[in-house]
Amino acid sequence: MRCFRSESIVLETKVPSAPRARDIGLRGSSIEPNGVDLVTLCEAAEDLAKTEPNGRLSTPLLVVLDEAANVCRWAELPNLYSHYGSRGILISTYLQSPAQGRAVWGNDGYEKLYSAANIKVYAGGVDDMKYLTDLSKAIGNYTHNRPSVSSGRNGRSISRQEQSD
Repeated sequence: MRCFRSESIVLETKVPSAPRARDIGLRGSSIEPNGVDLVTLCEAAEDLAKTEPNGRLSTPLLVVLDEAANVCRWAELPNLYSHYGSRGILISTYLQSPAQGRAVWGNDGYEKLYSAANIKVYAGGVDDMKYLTDLSKAIGNYTHNRPSVSSGRNGRSISRQEQSD
């Protein structure tokens, strides 16, 4: 049995000969890992993924980094984001603003991390006009059909007009 122990986290593979992703478990009444624990967890998950036939965890590991710029300043994160995804280690990073990410990882690091993210969520509250303009351009115009109904002696007709917002 291989284990990693710290005050707040226990990483354990329960099957010594051929560990599988479902054999990794976190135990404890309150798991609040620090940055070192998260790095160690991801490294251990990567090692486990390498033992899988396709080099990927059979059951993905989701790592949620809320307040990543304040709580877990992981310098190598932008360089590992895409690689870990290919290993089945899915990292969701939440920041208050793009400026916060740039302050931690620099412009290049933030852009690398942002471009490697499969899902981008905007929750409001950002007043960075360049970011908002770029986001709006990436989303594009919303086009929908606007129905119009007319009634007359010959019955009813419905026409549709395309409208962009």
